[in-house]
Amino acid sequence: MNIKKIKIISVFFILGLTILFHFLYDWWPNIIFSTLFPVNESIWEHMKMGLLPTIIWWGLTYLLFKDKLKLDFKRYFVAFTVSLLVSTFLMPFLYYTYRYGLGVHLLIVDILNLLCTVTMGQLLALHIYNHYSWKKIYFNLCVIVLILVVLSFVIFTFNPPHIPIFKDYDTGTYGIYHRR
Repeated sequence: MNIKKIKIISVFFILGLTILFHFLYDWWPNIIFSTLFPVNESIWEHMKMGLLPTIIWWGLTYLLFKDKLKLDFKRYFVAFTVSLLVSTFLMPFLYYTYRYGLGVHLLIVDILNLLCTVTMGQLLALHIYNHYSWKKIYFNLCVIVLILVVLSFVIFTFNPPHIPIFKDYDTGTYGIYHRR
């Protein structure tokens, strides 16, 4: 198996876990799950939905294939971080475009948005891994950005700003506290 095949499989793995993770907090509401899985129907919480599946996929594939494919950790980590950022932050851009720009609000379009953003993230990561020229600053920057992104998802679950991306339009509330 080569890295290109792994990235193709990754889209389906991440997509499957993301769909499953959408419901986990509702099934087992607790403090740990609230930091990992969406706690409401806001756009922000839906962005969090793909975070853990992407981390799991990239972590597992590195551990399983690092020797066989001679994966370079720093290149792999930079590609992973870019994949995570693209798939996470492209989602609301597309959502707001079709929802408010075009007036389309259909579940199938939301699922296609997820498929598109995960695919774009994986394809860009593959390109970066294959063409990344090593610079220490890129790796260091990716470590910092990844930490900040994960922390922001945890912090904003409990203390979200009262702006539209954090609002659950089904309940009119923000964050986790309305669930208690």
